[in-house]
Amino acid sequence: SVSLTRELLRQVVRQNDKQRFAFSDDGLRIRGTYGHSVAVDLELEPVMSPEILFHGTATRFIAGIESW
Repeated sequence: SVSLTRELLRQVVRQNDKQRFAFSDDGLRIRGTYGHSVAVDLELEPVMSPEILFHGTATRFIAGIESW
């Protein structure tokens, strides 16, 4: 078994090659930075999309986006 310490957690967060983890602002919790699988209800009312939407992306991805 591995003894889990706060310093070991800091090391995992700091050294992860894809930066998959982050500590909360108070340093008491750790979370995934992307790929969340927990459903979240923001309690927002649906609204109609505007006729024109803007999307910021790297130019190398434009062809793939436009093909949708």
